Amino acid sequence: VFTKANNCYIAGWGHTQGVQGETSEHLQEVKMTLLDTEKCNSSYMWNGRLTQYEMCAGYFNGLKAACSGDSGSPIVCQDEGETWKSVGVASYVYKTCSVATKPLVYTSTQSHIEWIRSHTVSQFTCGDGIQLFDKAMLCDTVADCKDRSDEIDRCNVSVNCSFS
Repeated sequence: VFTKANNCYIAGWGHTQGVQGETSEHLQEVKMTLLDTEKCNSSYMWNGRLTQYEMCAGYFNGLKAACSGDSGSPIVCQDEGETWKSVGVASYVYKTCSVATKPLVYTSTQSHIEWIRSHTVSQFTCGDGIQLFDKAMLCDTVADCKDRSDEIDRCNVSVNCSFS
């Protein structure tokens, strides 16, 4: 479980000068603080809008924040072993980018970890090391691996033989 004590960053290409400005041409990052969900759901902030699958991060001064255009961007935190882990995906902000009473809301990756794994775990490794992530690419008569191993190794191949 990650808390405000963890070292966390967000990154994205969203607006840098409010929603009227241009989106960034360069990937931006900013250190963020994870905020207590109960506090974020208080009547002072999101007034009960956050679900059990959401969390928020930001600063109460509103000076550092994600903005419009950052949706889908990650928030990553360092664990005790100093390994960076994705803990959330930017979901929504209030009308503007930095409102002190409305920190950015993230969808928790931990709440959806089984779905994420089912869509990101390699299903097959070709002979040259290329990874295939979609099971539908196996045994579909299309050689996605240079060595055709995706059409041979796991496929039930039957051959009709006759002997005279």
